[in-house]
Amino acid sequence: MNKRPDVIPKWVDSDELFRCLHSIYLLGKLALGYAPPTMLSHCHRQWDQSPLECPTLALSKLAVRLAHRRCPPPLPAGKGGRPRSYSEESLLLISLLRTLWRLSYQDMHDWLKSWPALALAYGLPLDKEGRPLIVSPSQHCKRRHAAGAPLHESLFVLVVLQALRRRLIGARDLIIDSAPILAWRRSDPDAAYGHAPAHHPLPLLRGFRVHTLICRGSGLPLFFLLSPANPHDAPFAQPLLAWAKQLYQIRPRVIRLDAAYWGLRLIAWIHAVILSNS
Repeated sequence: MNKRPDVIPKWVDSDELFRCLHSIYLLGKLALGYAPPTMLSHCHRQWDQSPLECPTLALSKLAVRLAHRRCPPPLPAGKGGRPRSYSEESLLLISLLRTLWRLSYQDMHDWLKSWPALALAYGLPLDKEGRPLIVSPSQHCKRRHAAGAPLHESLFVLVVLQALRRRLIGARDLIIDSAPILAWRRSDPDAAYGHAPAHHPLPLLRGFRVHTLICRGSGLPLFFLLSPANPHDAPFAQPLLAWAKQLYQIRPRVIRLDAAYWGLRLIAWIHAVILSNS
C-alpha cells in the first residue's frame, strides 16, 4: 500500500470537494466499475454485460435524499428557462469519477460521449434519437458548485457503512492523524498559514489541515474533519471519535494517536466512552 503523502496538493478548486476525496478512494475499492483509463478494456466488457446496473447509483440516490433532508436545496427558479435534464445523483457520480481519473470537465464529457454504456449506467437521460444526453462541461461545473458539500458528505458516510458491512473496514484498530492541504488560490478566505512537515523546504504552508480517523487494517478512512492550517490538532480527536461512534456504532479495541493529539483528558474520555463497551 502506498504511503500517505505528507502534503496533499489541493488540485480541486474548493475545500468542499476535498471532502469527497476519501469517498472517491472508497468508491474505487467498492465499485467494480471504477477503474483508471488503463483498464478500460476490462471495464468495457463489464459495463456492456450489464450497462444499466451501476454499483453506486443507488447509494448516490440515497445520499442525495439524505443531504436534501439535512440541507434543503435552493428554491427553484421562477417560470421560464429550460428544465433540468440531469439528476443530482448522476452528476455526483460523474463528478467523483472525474476526480478519480483526474480528468478535466471537457475530457469527462468526451469519455461519456464515447462510452454510452457508462453514461447509461450513471443514469443520464436519453435524447430523441435514443442516445445518452451528455452534460456539457459548463453545466457540469455550474451544477457541481451549486450542489456544495452536503452531497459528498452524505455519500461518504453511506460508502463507509457499506464498507463496514462488507468487512472491508474492520474498525477495530484505529489511527488518528492529520495532513496539510495546499490552498488552490492565495485569495482563499478560509485558508490559513500553518507549520509544514519537518522535511518540507518551506517552514509554513498556506492552506488547510485534514484530521482523519483511519482503519489501520485496511488503510481506509472512517471520518475526517477539515480545518484551516493554523489550529492545534488536539481539539479534533474527540469529535472524530464521537462522530464515528455515533454514525457507525463501531467498537474499536485500539486507538493510536499522533503526538499532537495526546492529552490526559482525551485518554480518560476514550477509556470511559469509546473503549468501555468494546
